[in-house]
Amino acid sequence: MNDNFDESILDNEKEFKKRFKKVPRPAFLDKNKSIKGKSRITILLDADVLEFFKERASEKGNAPYQTQINNELRKAMENLNQPKGEVVTMEMLDNPAFISVLAEKLKAA
Repeated sequence: MNDNFDESILDNEKEFKKRFKKVPRPAFLDKNKSIKGKSRITILLDADVLEFFKERASEKGNAPYQTQINNELRKAMENLNQPKGEVVTMEMLDNPAFISVLAEKLKAA
């Protein structure tokens, strides 16, 4: 064995492992479980999107950024369930043909 090797390191490591056995992770940290209907996932977001929500979350009284992202995803999901005729997008408002049809319908109303 190397003369510079300290064998007490091995004993200390064994002692450390004995004292600090692996503790089971709580349910909210377990990848295979969920808590309160939520699931732990890994997701890649654009840096500016993440920064936007983190910045908003840092303001007093705002929800944590993960909750805000979840709420926005929920809104998008719920909008998909609305009848198509009830959803107006910003693109539509920039479309002259849409504005013209809308103006006609408003005149008729």
